Amino acid sequence: MPLFHAPLIYTAIDPLPFCDHVICTTDQGHILSIKPLNEYDNKADIQSYRGIIVPGLINAHCHLELSHMKGMIPTGTGLIEFIRQIVTRRNADISIIHALIALANQEMINQGIVAVGDISNVADTFIEKEKSSLRYHTFVETFDLMQAQNAKAEMDKSLNVLNQLFCKTGDKKSLVPHATYSVSNRLFEMIQALDQNDITTSIHHQETDAENQFIATRTGALVDFFSGFGLNLEQYIPTGKPASSVPVTQMSPKLKTL
Repeated sequence: MPLFHAPLIYTAIDPLPFCDHVICTTDQGHILSIKPLNEYDNKADIQSYRGIIVPGLINAHCHLELSHMKGMIPTGTGLIEFIRQIVTRRNADISIIHALIALANQEMINQGIVAVGDISNVADTFIEKEKSSLRYHTFVETFDLMQAQNAKAEMDKSLNVLNQLFCKTGDKKSLVPHATYSVSNRLFEMIQALDQNDITTSIHHQETDAENQFIATRTGALVDFFSGFGLNLEQYIPTGKPASSVPVTQMSPKLKTL
């Protein structure tokens, strides 16, 4: 039974750390007990570490498929310009994309991360996820950019991506809306109609003031952003309410939402 000691041990349950305690585990890594160091007469078998032992860390929101874009986009330009850069510059050689996905996956492992909530639009990360020691919950995003006539086609495209992912033991997947300003009411209805009981869903939300402007009055920087891609927003009817009203009214209260 492996034994681990550190000056401080934090758990996910106790609000205060254990001082000079020993974690006793099974050979498979399951914790059996946490006891004071002075209760062990034979300390030769104890693996002692300087510092703090903590539970595995959770990366709750990751875009692993964009790992090849690290350092590519200037900081401080605001969300709208950030999205524009992602949309226009994300394409790259697939071998480079796969190599940097693998590198980012290993970097998370090295940093003590054990589980990841990962946003996916394409299947580029799926090979790495199937063999990774990390546990992944993959959120496959769908969006129609408020073009309700495209809702069915976009849903089918996202379902095709979702169905390509094989979930190894411990992994999960779900199809989710991208953001309050990029999913039409029709597409929200299609997402709600999916048979996804007892899942965790997610949505990008309250990232910029422009989001509230767009949802409430159909004005602001997001209108310019959509117009720049030739999209007609006349069919979107402003709500007169902040963007926080969208997940409240359009997403199921029965599901866990990130």
